[in-house]
Amino acid sequence: MWYVWHNNYIYSILRVRNFVRVKKIFGDIMSDDAAIELAKMLGLKIEVKKEKVTHKKSTCRICEEEFSYKVKKGKAPTLCQSEECRKTHRRNIRKPKPKVIRKNVCVTEDCENVIIQTGKGRTITHCDSCKTELRAKQNAEYRAKTFVPLQRVGVCIDCNCQLETMTGRGKMKLRCAECQKKNHAKIARDSAKKNYKTVVRTYVCNGCNKNFEQTGRGKLRKTCPDCKTVPAKVEKKSAAEELFDALNEEQQEAIKLWESMRK
Repeated sequence: MWYVWHNNYIYSILRVRNFVRVKKIFGDIMSDDAAIELAKMLGLKIEVKKEKVTHKKSTCRICEEEFSYKVKKGKAPTLCQSEECRKTHRRNIRKPKPKVIRKNVCVTEDCENVIIQTGKGRTITHCDSCKTELRAKQNAEYRAKTFVPLQRVGVCIDCNCQLETMTGRGKMKLRCAECQKKNHAKIARDSAKKNYKTVVRTYVCNGCNKNFEQTGRGKLRKTCPDCKTVPAKVEKKSAAEELFDALNEEQQEAIKLWESMRK
């Protein structure tokens, strides 16, 4: 314990100002209790320094239970460390904010729609329908000012010829006009082949007089492939036979001429 002696006579004799100096001088021959008794006998005033209080107790205003807290500067706490008590206190002291409701008329001409707005945000000046029209108009004006048409030149993928300049962002042409017609014909032909049903017909060969089958819709054959490859035999006539045929032809012509004259 710490003691302070308030006596000028003792100070002048001992030349000390506090109990620490007394302990240094008389520490070996005097204890604390002896120093106190000596001060009482001499009629000295003794002051005892109080111990510093670091913790205190209080009662929670929500759950009304006693709790301890550490002494600090400022107001003493009134709530314990429980989270439920803090939430309840926050809910009790919270005041509901008044709802802000504003009514204003649309600023567009010939439009009298009333806009009801809640909250404290920016004031709405256009209704939904007028806002849509205004946005479309602004977008069109901005596009008219800033639009730059895109020009591109392509190459035919079939014949590698240069195509005409195309403006815009649409799909580029892949082929020129002539290649496009050929491609369309090819596509149509491939599509027709998928739906084509094979036609089978029979024909009689003029060479071997046998029946054969022919597939397709073309002209019907008259000779089979084997007979086409074999050349036809040519019979040679003698001189007498040729003379007889010539005389016979002249006789027939004379008869026709005589019959025509008689008519």
